[in-house]
Amino acid sequence: MSPLKSTPYWRLSGFYFFYFASLGVLVPYWGLYLQWQGFSAKEIGELTAILLATRIVVPNIWG
Repeated sequence: MSPLKSTPYWRLSGFYFFYFASLGVLVPYWGLYLQWQGFSAKEIGELTAILLATRIVVPNIWG
């Protein structure tokens, strides 16, 4: 396989790596940031649930 044909694979795998790495770094601190902004525990839970639910539902809609 030539290097030109393997390029899309590395782009896609690189995208997924950085996407999930950024989520892994940011999501644990999302609740602390919202708490610092003055949100209640209930509101933080609701926003976090919405954030995670969209990651489950939206890919199924997009196909």
